[in-house]
Amino acid sequence: MCRFRKLRLLIFSLTLILGCFSVACGSAETQQVLTGLEGTRAYSTDEMNISSLKGYLGDYGYWHFTGLLSNNSSSNLTDLEILIEITDEAGTVLKKEVVSPMMAELVAGESTPFELWVYEALPTLDHYTAQVISCQASESQRATVEIESVTRVVDRFNITHLTGEVTNNGTQPVVIENLAAALYNEAGELVTAAPAKVFMHYLEAGKSGPFRIELHAPADLLASLGEYKFFANAVITNPAAIFDLAVNDFNSYIDIADSFHLFGLVSNNSDKLLNVELVAGIYDEAGNVLDAASMSLPVTTIAPGESIPLDFDNWGPMSHTTEGFDKAKEYSVDIDYAATRPATSSMVTLTTQEDTNSYVTGQARFFGQVVNNTGNRLSGAVVIVILYERGSNHLLATGYTWILDEISKGKEVPYIINVDVPTGFDTTNMEYELIVRGKLP
Repeated sequence: MCRFRKLRLLIFSLTLILGCFSVACGSAETQQVLTGLEGTRAYSTDEMNISSLKGYLGDYGYWHFTGLLSNNSSSNLTDLEILIEITDEAGTVLKKEVVSPMMAELVAGESTPFELWVYEALPTLDHYTAQVISCQASESQRATVEIESVTRVVDRFNITHLTGEVTNNGTQPVVIENLAAALYNEAGELVTAAPAKVFMHYLEAGKSGPFRIELHAPADLLASLGEYKFFANAVITNPAAIFDLAVNDFNSYIDIADSFHLFGLVSNNSDKLLNVELVAGIYDEAGNVLDAASMSLPVTTIAPGESIPLDFDNWGPMSHTTEGFDKAKEYSVDIDYAATRPATSSMVTLTTQEDTNSYVTGQARFFGQVVNNTGNRLSGAVVIVILYERGSNHLLATGYTWILDEISKGKEVPYIINVDVPTGFDTTNMEYELIVRGKLP
């Protein structure tokens, strides 16, 4: 279904933040819970302003509070903290929590959303307030990035997905520290906001990376949602040092539960033991981003010369809308150097015994015992299964399981791996291989 589109490599670099606590941070807004999203009144300083404080009880019984913080000062600000207090009619505090805004730094004149999720019942909720309690002036080399190839879709759980690409049109590499979006109603009022679940962190000059943002709003408000706005916090950084990593043999399928899988191999052709993080994007024929997903390798480290299978299976629209798979034409797989770096500890190779397998509709199951024959106590282990087409190296699927309990030296522990396979999977045309690694304390 998908063909290889592009491979991008990226690296993360820390940015030095300098400054002092010099900005008045007394902005606040209070809202009374009377008529849903109406009836706010705001209190602000000349330098900081909180507006559009909203709250609603979601479809699953969780409270979601959002707002917008604006930097009206002449300074760049960082280390921002917002205190949200929820009270009853008598003013008794039911819950209070300090949150950080979705942008870690605000340039003078910029705004950022913030949010708080409350997963407990608040039957006597009457008011909630938000106030900036901490901020610090900062200096950093800010960068401008562009948002392109955007797709907007509502899935079967009434979650609004905004997917697209972040592009660095500058002449220097950048690190994207934060990315978020807000949705507004037809009157231009903020209704909900969320940080990106998936995005690329390091972008060289002229490069792009996919992202996905999931926004929640009550089902009865979806029809009133109009414009959206993106917020990005990017800083200029030094050029990345690139490790020799390769991705290959990627393929895709939909399993019996309608979940999308993009799977393949990552090979470490460098001379370094590495921790690896990856980001994948799915594109339609016009180059618009349909979805994005990220994951770490099943193993905590990949050794020089080693190849490890992986399966991106944590998708949004590709798994939760009916049209995503049919529109998909291309994919990208990227090494994310925000979390890819030389490892400080290695894993040890283990063996198994009494291996067997079975199959039920839509799922292949693998059983056996992991044997600790290393002579050392282990803090855990991972077992990876790779399914091949019989008589070839063509990958059909992959899965893994972690054993989180300690494994004493010379002992065996059971493992079970359940792999959701493609619809119509032919077990008679399958053979498999196990990769087993142990984690030292």
